[in-house]
Amino acid sequence: MSQTSTLKGQCIAEFLGTGLLISSVWVALQH
Repeated sequence: MSQTSTLKGQCIAEFLGTGLLISSVWVALQH
């Protein structure tokens, strides 16, 4: 159970990190 939630947490963290990276690149390209 804890292993599954940890894996889910890593996926969410990776997803958020990727989203931030993409949005920061997008903002950089806009200027």
